[in-house]
Amino acid sequence: MLESLPVFPHGLPVSHSFVAFIDESGDDGLGNLKVPGSNGGQSHFLVISATVFRATNSVSAVGWRDGILAKLPEKKVRQLHFKDLNHGQRLMAAQSLARLPIRVTSVLAAKRPIPPGMYAEKNQLYFYMTRYLVERL
Repeated sequence: MLESLPVFPHGLPVSHSFVAFIDESGDDGLGNLKVPGSNGGQSHFLVISATVFRATNSVSAVGWRDGILAKLPEKKVRQLHFKDLNHGQRLMAAQSLARLPIRVTSVLAAKRPIPPGMYAEKNQLYFYMTRYLVERL
């Protein structure tokens, strides 16, 4: 039995479906930015990124991650965080990712020029940037 393709409201079939993995780096706090050389404080930037690939590659994505992890010193976790890698490991991971059938898009907020009170509610900047990112997928 053939499975029918999803259809747009205008009646044309959708030829591809995509998966997006979204993650952030930094925090959305604006009140106490880090001072170089001191402990504590919030990051100067908030970055939210999406890695997008065809849904037909969903099963392969686990192998992509495992292939990169196999080139790193053995760990008990199966997560890949760049913050935990040294420069050479980051370079290897970036080169491996560059060869994959994926696309990455990011939105970045430099927090220093944001006027006080502009994003006063908790997660307001995070939600605004996430919406901005999703609009670009």
